[in-house]
Amino acid sequence: MLTVSGEELDALLNEVGQKVTLRRRECEMTQEQLAKRAGCSTNTVIAVENGKRNVTVRSLAMISAGLGVHFAELFPISRVVAPQEISGILARCSDELQAARCAIDRLQGAISDFREQMLPPKTPEPRVG
Repeated sequence: MLTVSGEELDALLNEVGQKVTLRRRECEMTQEQLAKRAGCSTNTVIAVENGKRNVTVRSLAMISAGLGVHFAELFPISRVVAPQEISGILARCSDELQAARCAIDRLQGAISDFREQMLPPKTPEPRVG
């Protein structure tokens, strides 16, 4: 069973709070303005920004909507990957896989050439009969 320590949860809440604060400031909003846009109390916004409240998914969704960002953008990058990034990663993996296949083919060819040079030629079996 996967568990999260209290320290890990505190770190996550702090990171989410920092992202909310940063985005709110980028939007040049006060905490009161964000609370009004998000449909929550100013105390909720303050607690989230300070990493002091383990808020519900609903509250985070409302705050992210108030900030005009996707809900996932409030979480640390190490835990969330955007769909366009996944496409890029898959393309790079596909390119690397193709290059590895080519290298394997060349290696197998070199092994075959080496075997032909090192092994004596096969002599035909005598026919019995």
